[in-house]
Amino acid sequence: MSKMMEISVKPNLSDFYSGLARFDLQGMKRQMDGLARRFNRIFDAIIDQRLKIDDEGGSKDKVSKDFLEFLLKLKDEWGMGNEEGEWGMRRAAE
Repeated sequence: MSKMMEISVKPNLSDFYSGLARFDLQGMKRQMDGLARRFNRIFDAIIDQRLKIDDEGGSKDKVSKDFLEFLLKLKDEWGMGNEEGEWGMRRAAE
């Protein structure tokens, strides 16, 4: 997380000269994409673990719900992530 913050506060030539953005002269986009992929793997592992617990019936007994529980419920209610849903979910790095 600190590396992501460090990269985001660096001055970027592409911010001043938008024509240079496609060249990624400082390699900032490449670095941020790599960090985003790493975070996505971590989040995917956490979500998969929670879904596995839900499938086993462990999470349903909880009285308090956390933010991940809320997001998973929202995804199920709105049909996000499939073609039937009104919205689609997409990873940040894609």
